[in-house]
Amino acid sequence: MEKITVAVRDKEIRERVLATIIEHLKANGEEVLAVGTGKVACPATGSDGSETAFTVEVKIPRGPRGGNGYDVYEAAQEWQEDVEAKAETARIKAEDKATLARAKAKKEKGDKVGE
Repeated sequence: MEKITVAVRDKEIRERVLATIIEHLKANGEEVLAVGTGKVACPATGSDGSETAFTVEVKIPRGPRGGNGYDVYEAAQEWQEDVEAKAETARIKAEDKATLARAKAKKEKGDKVGE
């Protein structure tokens, strides 16, 4: 087996995966337009008839310099933790907002009683 460079390997993978994605999109009636290296765009229509578009891009991540490459499992774990942290932050903000609204309503009710 002939040794190939990382750049050639990555290009082969990107082209193979993108070809699979394009084939799937076309098989499902989508118009597919190349808009960059490893990137395609498709016009789309919403359920309300409005027109928009979506893009699909295939990237080959390299990972950190001097590291052992991109760890897909670590990246997935980090993303999941980030999503959970953001959800917790949103929950706390919603609770704080509700608490402030109740306090404001209670204060306004007390002001009306004292008038």
